[in-house]
Amino acid sequence: MKRIALTLLPALLLAIQAPASAHGRHGHGHHGHHGHGYKETYWDGHCKVERKYKHGGYKEKRKCRAPSYAYYDDGYRYREPVYYVEPRPVYVEPRPVYVQPRPVYVEPGVSIHGTFHFR
Repeated sequence: MKRIALTLLPALLLAIQAPASAHGRHGHGHHGHHGHGYKETYWDGHCKVERKYKHGGYKEKRKCRAPSYAYYDDGYRYREPVYYVEPRPVYVEPRPVYVQPRPVYVEPGVSIHGTFHFR
C-alpha cells in the first residue's frame, strides 16, 4: 500500500501543478513587447487615455469629454393597475312613522244597531 502511494504521489502533484503553469512563460507585465515601443488606449470614466511606452518610460495623454446626460425613453412605463371596487350599498334604516289614531267620539246614550238611540 505504501509503495503504491509513494508512486502515485509525485504523479498527483504534477497533475495538480499542470493547469497552474499552462498560461505560458512570460509574466503579466511584459505583454510581449521586449524593448519595442508600445501604445495602449483605454477609457477611464469620461476620459480617453493613451499611454506610449518607449525605452523604459511612458507618456500619457488624456482627452476628457463632458458627461452626456441623455434621457432614453423606450415607450414603456410601469403603471400601477387600477382596481375598481363597487361601493357597498348603504342601508339607512327609515325613521319610524307614528300614526295617531283618529279620535272616537261616543255620544252619550244607548244605540241599537245604529237605528235606535236612547238618551
